[in-house]
Amino acid sequence: GKIFGSLSSLYKKLSVDLPIAICKRFCLYFFQLAIKNGTLQLKMNDGTIISFGDGTPCGCDNSPVTLRVFDEWMFVKIAWEYDLGLARSYMAGHFVVEKLNDPTHYNNVLRPLDEREETTAVIGDPVGLTRLLLLVIGNRDLVKKTHSPGRSYKGYSGASAINAGLLLSKIGSFINFLRYRLTMDNSEKGGSLKNIHAHYDLSNDLFTSF
Repeated sequence: GKIFGSLSSLYKKLSVDLPIAICKRFCLYFFQLAIKNGTLQLKMNDGTIISFGDGTPCGCDNSPVTLRVFDEWMFVKIAWEYDLGLARSYMAGHFVVEKLNDPTHYNNVLRPLDEREETTAVIGDPVGLTRLLLLVIGNRDLVKKTHSPGRSYKGYSGASAINAGLLLSKIGSFINFLRYRLTMDNSEKGGSLKNIHAHYDLSNDLFTSF
């Protein structure tokens, strides 16, 4: 019993705690470099709030963008998969963006004052992700003065190599590419149709519900 408990504890440390600790350091360093203007806040489960940025206006409004982090595996997803990891982490419920307490603080185009309140515990602020992305884009444009078609999507190019895309995400992208090439059948007679059905083929039940 004690040996099994010790092995289980060791497995958890190696497979969960250690990856989170390493990736969290990478992500926090990335946020420190990436968010110079505006304010990004991470509200953790233990009540601590980690802030980035100097508070000057950036993005679509002057208010902080606050991420309520429920699961710190979010840092692993972001570190290994960058923006795709952020999206997958949001879909998995690892975090939400909290709403602003004062509706008048929203950008009136993004969320008009007469718009119905649709914030929920599951999705958080419906326009929260838009506010987050606009904050990131605003900071990206501080260091990237010129737009280069076909290259701007590659992200930051200013402070350091890690600021041009998380270092670990390069490794993660390569691993995902290998897994895709080796395990997924995307031939016309193979997996393409299955992949399309899995992602885009919706039944009429959805449309009749409106």
